[in-house]
Formats: sequence, structure tokens, C-alpha cells
Amino acid sequence: MSSHCSRTRSLLLLLALSLLTAVVADATVLEYNNKTQFIAALGANSAVETFDGLPNLDVNSDPGYLGPVSFNPGVFSFSAAVPPNGADAGYLYSSDIGGGDIALSTYNENNPIVLTFAGGNVLAVGGYFWNTAWDYSPLSGAIVLTLNGGAPVTINTNGPSFYGFISDVPITSLTVAPAEGMFATINDLYLDDAPVADTPEPGTVLAAVAGLAALALVRRRRALP
Repeated sequence: MSSHCSRTRSLLLLLALSLLTAVVADATVLEYNNKTQFIAALGANSAVETFDGLPNLDVNSDPGYLGPVSFNPGVFSFSAAVPPNGADAGYLYSSDIGGGDIALSTYNENNPIVLTFAGGNVLAVGGYFWNTAWDYSPLSGAIVLTLNGGAPVTINTNGPSFYGFISDVPITSLTVAPAEGMFATINDLYLDDAPVADTPEPGTVLAAVAGLAALALVRRRRALP
């Protein structure tokens, strides 16, 4: 009987620890698909890279250019590049999408754009991400965002779609991958050094409650004769 209770307590403790660990993991990064809410969560040091300093290339005649290209909005520093793939050297592209608004893209379809953040002070990043055709016209399809080489986040777009992350650990990279046969495109990238919000998401609250309940059950059983 004592051995059975001991095993039960051990299993409950393992369950509680795993649930509480999940809470910590889930609370590390908050994700936003609403620009207003994302900006409201940023601090005083936030800055935006509009990419308007990039060349306005003619999609009918101008070739792309090799990265990485460096940017320094506010107190932040990052670079953009396209990883080389075989004969594809990895060229970036930029062009006016209307009214003098320059967006960053790639010269060849299917290429991801890798943003690499320096300085260890980036804790928030968000911007507009979408798929385009060769002439920069928007296309419907999935854009895949990978933060710090972690689990990919897929967003379905039919034009510029905002998505943002706020983390409690430094953001070192963001990879933006297009849908098959399309071009990944980025605009208006917001950066900040604000830490992740203290309020956990609903799912993390439920996990915490379950973990604490399991621990309480262990204590109650331990009190039994």
C-alpha cells in the first residue's frame, strides 16, 4: 500500500512539474496579430524600420543585390539576408509598393529572408509580412515566421498582415519564408527592448491551476495516516 502511494505521489509530482514547466515555456513569448495591441505593449525605446532607405528597383529590369544589408533604427541593429542555395546566390530586392513606400523582398521566389538582430537588446519584433508575385502584387498564401530558430508560426495572408512577438529573452533572429512559388515580403518592422508582459495567457493560467491542484493533492495524500 505504501509503495503504491509513493508511486502515485511521484507520478503526480512529475505531472505537476511538467505542467508548471509548460507555463514557463508558454509565457516566454507572446504573439500578436493586432498592431494596435502590439504597439501598446512596447516601451519608450521602440523604433520602426520602414525600409524606405532601400533602392526603388524596377521589377522589369533591375537585378537584386546581395545581402546582408544592415539597418539601425533607434538603438537597435539588425541585418537582412537571403541564405544562398546552390546556384541561387541569395539576392534581396526592394521596390515601391505605392506612394513611395519601399518594401523588402527577394529576387528569386521561394527564398526566405533571415533577419539577424545584434546587441542582445531586441525583446520585441513585429511587422507586416505577406506573399507577393514577381511584380510585387499581393498573393494569397501562408507565410511562415520562425523566431530564434524555434517552432514556426504560420499566418495566412492575402496582403500585408501584421504579426509581432514579445519575448523575455533576447531575440536573435527571425526567418520569413514564403509560400511555394511566391516571394516573401516585409515592411514596417517594429523593434523594442520591452520585456514580456507579466500577465499570462489563458492557456498558461489553466496549466498553472492544474499543476498547483496536483501538488495540493499530493499534500492531502501525504497527510493521510
